[in-house]
Amino acid sequence: MLSRYGGEEFAVLLPDADAQAARGVAERLLDSVSSVELMHEGQAVRLACSIGVSTLVPAALSSPSTAVSQADKALYVAKQQGRNRVVMASAA
Repeated sequence: MLSRYGGEEFAVLLPDADAQAARGVAERLLDSVSSVELMHEGQAVRLACSIGVSTLVPAALSSPSTAVSQADKALYVAKQQGRNRVVMASAA
């Protein structure tokens, strides 16, 4: 499920996906966005995006807000590292 989460942020929920599968989806999204070329005032402009990935195995004490917070931190790291990349929460 893809949804707009904030002004320029989106959330992708992947039920039954482990960290490796989530990273794969994130990398495919990044490749797709990066392949877009738009024209602006006669100049080619490429799109870019930064992606933070977090996974959560539901349990009695797990919290979706923790997963969102971890993904947000990973997104911030992706932006700090130069943007247009995928960062896993465990690496953030």
